[in-house]
Amino acid sequence: MGGCESRGMTVPRMKEEEEEEETQERTQRKNEKKEPGRKLMWEIKIVKTVAINFLTSTEPS
Repeated sequence: MGGCESRGMTVPRMKEEEEEEETQERTQRKNEKKEPGRKLMWEIKIVKTVAINFLTSTEPS
């Protein structure tokens, strides 16, 4: 007689594997949350640099 897998059912996972997967998912969610902030900071830095370059390149009249 076959195991559970032969009837389309999966074998229950071990607790350690489930905990490891949860940890990986939490880490991935944290990294996804950080990305928009990093992008915004990068864009602010670019705008700031362009503004400084523009202001220092114009001659006073």
